[in-house]
Amino acid sequence: MYKVFNSNALIILNLEDEQLSSIEHHIKVKNKDVFNDLLTNYFSEEIQSDFLFFGYDTEKMFEDFCSYFKSIEAAGGIVRNTKGELLFIKRLGFWDFPKGKIEKGETPPDAAIREVVEETGVDGLHIVRELNPTYHIYVHNKKRILKKTYWYEMKTDFKGNLIPQTTEDIELAVWKKNEQFSLLMQQSYRSLRESFRELLNY
Repeated sequence: MYKVFNSNALIILNLEDEQLSSIEHHIKVKNKDVFNDLLTNYFSEEIQSDFLFFGYDTEKMFEDFCSYFKSIEAAGGIVRNTKGELLFIKRLGFWDFPKGKIEKGETPPDAAIREVVEETGVDGLHIVRELNPTYHIYVHNKKRILKKTYWYEMKTDFKGNLIPQTTEDIELAVWKKNEQFSLLMQQSYRSLRESFRELLNY
């Protein structure tokens, strides 16, 4: 199963028609050509409902889905300090985690660490484990982009001042305690809320 977020809507790709009560529309797909037509209709009508597309091999379906978009890759970190606090940034009014595009010749882990350092000033980062990637769709220069973000759980003993990267529209970089997570995630993106609820335990 693949989950792709389109703004506040969710697209699920799966072999079987799973009866997910939260998904309003279940659409059977026979092949790539049919899928392309369905996606063209979906985006032309600017639909913001949740959809489950099913009908053939999930990996092949996802490959066909990806071919509809220009793809880019990014990487980011979910960082805890020695107090157990979590590193958040606030960008364009939304709470988020530091992340950014992977540069040419760069590995996802290296990109994730670099982006955390650049966007927050936090150093001394160590990757604990790789998390599941997230996928989301957005429009840039009238082109639809499918962005895959690699995520890593990290730890640090950094005790210096946080420095938000204002050139990237980051207003704040802050450490937050567990009891604050729920409120912050309500002011974040659905992709983050649903992908990291278990990890953040809020």
